[in-house]
Amino acid sequence: MFRTLFCLSVMCGGGLLQAREPAAASLERPFEIVNLDGVFKAGMVLERDTPLPIWGLTQPGIQVTVTFADQTFTADGDAKGSWAVELLPMPMSARGRDLVVTGGGHTITLQGLLVGDVWIASGGSTLAKGFRATDDFAAMGIDEETPLVRICNGRRLAREPSTGWIELTWARATRHQLSEQAFSRIAYFYARELQQRTGVPIGIYQAAAEDSSLSQWIRRSDFVGVPA
Repeated sequence: MFRTLFCLSVMCGGGLLQAREPAAASLERPFEIVNLDGVFKAGMVLERDTPLPIWGLTQPGIQVTVTFADQTFTADGDAKGSWAVELLPMPMSARGRDLVVTGGGHTITLQGLLVGDVWIASGGSTLAKGFRATDDFAAMGIDEETPLVRICNGRRLAREPSTGWIELTWARATRHQLSEQAFSRIAYFYARELQQRTGVPIGIYQAAAEDSSLSQWIRRSDFVGVPA
């Protein structure tokens, strides 16, 4: 389950992150013998207390093994090379652990993954306003790093050419990364407050677009009749 911070003039919950349909594998495509979907990155936060699907591409018939937090599962690449496993629900953990994926003699290791709560911050111009390198972070009460908060700006994506997948970039909430990603001020302060109150690691994904309208983010039936 993914949680949602929504900010245009209101906040509401109930968001869902949907995975992009992976490109079909082909023996002629120049990707590695095992590939992990681009939503999975080092340092990210995995959602607690829920089954966790992990997926990617390989060559048909290749066995892929996924290991994380004392769990190990295997899957074979199907006729199109797609593979997927599902990790069992895990409690919150502030200790960084490695996700290891092996297949066909190739190994992918993502270091420092936490288990906690993942939020999506979506909305318009108010939410999209981000930090700048010229900001006085000390005056804002922002430390050099905010422990146990991980950030990802969805406006700064790359596409992996061999698979066609979108590649996310998760980072620690340092002053440098907040300004480098022009990360949402509202989303950051919300995540920091939430983490401090709950003690749970927080991953927050920014999906904000300037000049977008309320109806582009939630169904009209959900806000008609709500006082401004």
